[in-house]
Amino acid sequence: MRENLATVHWLGAPLRHCSPYFVSMIEKHFNVIDCQQDIAILSEKTIRYCFFFYRPQYAQCLNSAIMMCQNLDKQLIVIHANDVNSDLLSNPVVVERYQLNPRSAQEWLNKIEIRFFLDLASHPSLRSFQGHIDLDISPALLYVSENIQTEIREEEAAALCHYSVTYFSKIFSKKVGMCFRDYVIHQRIGMAKRMLTLNEHTKIAYIAYLCGYQDVSYFSRIFKKKTGATPGAYRQNY
Repeated sequence: MRENLATVHWLGAPLRHCSPYFVSMIEKHFNVIDCQQDIAILSEKTIRYCFFFYRPQYAQCLNSAIMMCQNLDKQLIVIHANDVNSDLLSNPVVVERYQLNPRSAQEWLNKIEIRFFLDLASHPSLRSFQGHIDLDISPALLYVSENIQTEIREEEAAALCHYSVTYFSKIFSKKVGMCFRDYVIHQRIGMAKRMLTLNEHTKIAYIAYLCGYQDVSYFSRIFKKKTGATPGAYRQNY
């Protein structure tokens, strides 16, 4: 198990039933624990999202997993082939669905990692923030996680926590150990570092875009300021 990867749990059809290409791709992004039909794993407090590989013979298992997610406030990322029950996948607990396709697997996994898991892998102190960071700022942490590709505004984060911007700034710095702006940069650069080492063929401009930087030159300047190396040099060294 690689320590720099987020750990995810896999339900439904076994991972080995996916194509070898997809298996190799997902294992570059995550440490995958294949639980198959053991949906009791959803009761673990540290698990918020779970992968589910849907095949027709696992329809009852998916239905049970959906019911458990509804009761426990958990969510599923469903992977499927063509044989899908669209009614089951329309449930709100299914936050993402993906039809297996080797042409789009890499891009999709990049998106999933950033949206749901990458911040937890790149910031060890927040891997289980629900249990260790006061709930009064957890909406702000989630807001950053879910919007890392787009513009992130401190005013919006403060509003989600029902604080004024001034008070939010003080409480956030006290609890996280850095100001909100620095936290956002820290998360984005952490993601960029991870993606640079994950796949040497991914273009730096694309990584910049996925990490919320529209201008690759500005991204490179920020990256060098925070790491002491350009993105290209960092990739070569690590």
